[in-house]
Amino acid sequence: MSMERILILDDESKISALCGKILGKLGYNVITPSYGVEAIAMARRGGYDLLLTDLKMPDVDGFCLCREISALFPSIAT
Repeated sequence: MSMERILILDDESKISALCGKILGKLGYNVITPSYGVEAIAMARRGGYDLLLTDLKMPDVDGFCLCREISALFPSIAT
């Protein structure tokens, strides 16, 4: 299995950690940044296959995050 990379962002760290743990056990390479601006910076470096995000967050709205990352990398699933 190839190591698909998944970027998970939620303002509740326990949710990100749980999703990361489950997906990690399934063989995915999961990254869980703490803030929206950090997720955008990581996404700009490229190499992610999927973005999973909360919609209501204090620093970056999930819809805005999806639009920005999709504009940079149209092939990433959001």
